[in-house]
Amino acid sequence: MGFAQPQNREFFISAKARGVALPASGLARDLLIQQSLNPGVLSIGIMRLGGALDAYIVERPDGRHLLDLAPSGSAHGPDFAKFASALHHHSVLAVDPSEITREPRFSTARTIWSHRFEQIPAPMGMAISRHLADEGPLTLHEICSSINGPRNPVGVVLAMLCADQVELVDELSQLTSHTRFRSRS
Repeated sequence: MGFAQPQNREFFISAKARGVALPASGLARDLLIQQSLNPGVLSIGIMRLGGALDAYIVERPDGRHLLDLAPSGSAHGPDFAKFASALHHHSVLAVDPSEITREPRFSTARTIWSHRFEQIPAPMGMAISRHLADEGPLTLHEICSSINGPRNPVGVVLAMLCADQVELVDELSQLTSHTRFRSRS
């Protein structure tokens, strides 16, 4: 049995994408990684606008927003944002590419995301979740100091962050032992 070719597109998969593989590459992929790690984003989706036009949608507590990735104005033309927001009643968030590549957030997001396929041993994951629920929010150092196991708890905490099982307390910046996490429950 053969598999369909992705038509020269990469697909982005995230716990916040709710099981949908989103076509993304380059800066769009980095934008989706950062949105996945953002504690203020509840879910990520895609809006098919016809033809090759796709728009990414993020749901936050204040509503659904269309992401428009462009250095100035719209990436799809000057009327894209107006068209998409009028058609689907979403506000538009213009995202400047220089914001996506701003350090230390850019490299931190990629470092964290590199742990997305790391296995989360059930006893360790449950212990981290329970500890954050009881004592949280906690720094990465506090979590790692209190969790015993055969695996490095740092990688497990980062994998849990990618899996949307824990979240950052503050906006994504440099990852240090003082980075604070909280339970998702």
